Amino acid sequence: MHSPPIRPDRLDSTEAEAAVLAVTERLLDDATDHLERQDIEDTHDLYDMLGETPFDDTLAVDLSLDDRLSLAEQYADDYGFELGEVEIAHLRSRIETLAILVIHQLGLERAHEHLSALLTAMEEHGLSISQLRSNNPHGWARHYAERDEGSFQVYQYRNLEGEKIHVDLYEYHAIPGQTFYFEVPVSPEDVRAEENYFDAA
Repeated sequence: MHSPPIRPDRLDSTEAEAAVLAVTERLLDDATDHLERQDIEDTHDLYDMLGETPFDDTLAVDLSLDDRLSLAEQYADDYGFELGEVEIAHLRSRIETLAILVIHQLGLERAHEHLSALLTAMEEHGLSISQLRSNNPHGWARHYAERDEGSFQVYQYRNLEGEKIHVDLYEYHAIPGQTFYFEVPVSPEDVRAEENYFDAA
């Protein structure tokens, strides 16, 4: 059985690594927008949406010719990109194009990995897109307690507005530069008596 190629966590070239990271962050920003707007029926549709993101033809602008050539040599074949028969006059342009394609694909792979980790964590904790919030809607209040649940830090808000409104807010930081919040209501019957009278102000 053919195994997928193993990718390094970081590229040797600082400039190439920065370019890949920029793609990853841009794709994750797009994924975040879709999640927050809740305009998708299935979270796995995000993978298709990210795959349709157009290339940025400025990705290799800060890379040296050696960096571009190195990317093309190391990764282009993995993605089915070929140098092909190119006239000498167009060789530099073709190498740049291959480098751009490779950078985009490497960034896309990393975005998929981060997104997969988020979706897995959501599934493990029974969280849904409908519970996703773009920020902490209860940041103004004191939380009663907090707990560590692996990928999530959970803040327990109790007796909000003095109305016995209880919420567990799941905070997810695993995606670079992105924080996701999931708001989970908690029934008054499921908390201790003292939590029903906690002063959250």
